Amino acid sequence: YGVWVDAIYLDSVKRFPVVPFDRLSVTLAQQCRALSRRLKQASVGAVQNAIDRFVFEVYGLNENDDDAVRDTIATALPSAEAKQRALRATRDSERVDFVTTAFASLAHVHAASSASVVVRERLDLMMAPWRMLEVRVMPPSATSSDRPEFPLARFLEVADSEGASQVIVQPEPGVTFVGLIDRYMFWTKTRARLLASDIVEVMSDDQ
Repeated sequence: YGVWVDAIYLDSVKRFPVVPFDRLSVTLAQQCRALSRRLKQASVGAVQNAIDRFVFEVYGLNENDDDAVRDTIATALPSAEAKQRALRATRDSERVDFVTTAFASLAHVHAASSASVVVRERLDLMMAPWRMLEVRVMPPSATSSDRPEFPLARFLEVADSEGASQVIVQPEPGVTFVGLIDRYMFWTKTRARLLASDIVEVMSDDQ
């Protein structure tokens, strides 16, 4: 962090919730000593992942927190590398991870209702700079066409009026189309979880 700023203020350092070494559990203290020994023999980059895991464990961060931190570092730091990464086009594997994460979040929310959840990318609807997702959350007894009609006119109207990087339209109950601009910063796992929350909210408003 300090590489990209002119100064780090002492007040900021004092406010950071540093956990004193003597308050670490025995296991964490042992890990800390082991990492210190490794740092004497190798570069920071060689043990960076181990350091990250240690910090996450010290602060009790879960998988979602882990992803949020990593996604922020990957796309929001004021470095040329982070800016280039944030603005580049997505890779197939990244979009698969996004779809998988959004599905898991929605399935968790709707598990009690036994609703059927489907999240998939619709490559047939792709139009630069947009990529499209189809999301279906249907009660067990409900039916929907396998290929619901995409409301193109409505999508373009919303995209033009809002100028947003994410557009959500619902052509019928339980069916949602999502357009996302094809930039990596909009396709992280953290963004996928936020999208799932947005969809739940939209569907709740329509009920």
